Amino acid sequence: MRSKIITRALYILTTIFIMSACAPIYVPTTVNTPMFKQKGEVQAAVYGGTSGFNPQFAYSFTNHFGVMANGSFQNQEADSTGDFQRHRFAEIGIGYYLKLNEFGRFEVFGGYGFGDLQAKYDYTLFRDYSDMRFGRVFIQPAIGFSNKIVDLSFASRFVIIMVQQNSLSFNRTFFEPCFTAKTGYKYVKFVVQIGYSMPFNSNNIIEYQPFMFSVGLHFTINKKYD
Repeated sequence: MRSKIITRALYILTTIFIMSACAPIYVPTTVNTPMFKQKGEVQAAVYGGTSGFNPQFAYSFTNHFGVMANGSFQNQEADSTGDFQRHRFAEIGIGYYLKLNEFGRFEVFGGYGFGDLQAKYDYTLFRDYSDMRFGRVFIQPAIGFSNKIVDLSFASRFVIIMVQQNSLSFNRTFFEPCFTAKTGYKYVKFVVQIGYSMPFNSNNIIEYQPFMFSVGLHFTINKKYD
């Protein structure tokens, strides 16, 4: 029994090391959670974090429906080793939102995005390199609380990524729960988002970035506060 526990622990540690040591094929982006209250709201945000620079936009065109557009850009290079990670990504989505009460919110958005990623890491024994294009389909239900000073939300994003790398083409599915906190006053708020990305099928793991962390500023226009 003890030997099985030790073997299992070593397997988990080895998996974590391999996942953290390889050039990622998939980097999860910051989740856009507008938490609309009513028609005519315009929202914009800028984030920096584990997925680089992430601009976001959202607009509620009726009292129950809204649209969003998101981007993610990163260009990191280590001068001493020549290692680098670069990606470009853009997506659009449409969704339904509902006021649960004066402060409670529910929403569900879905959409499609596309981008590319290149990364290289040199190690003592090997070199790891990624150069791929991908599309991503997503759906993200979320529930939260919103008032003049603070917005809190929990979202569960489900994504399918369609990867093309050299002559290979394959799909992978991920589940990405995240917590978002916005604090400030009315139209400008500081934002922190923490989340985790995990594959649905552990037998088909690809190199990916599991942790999601972003900080930024969120701006709201045309929102009425009582």
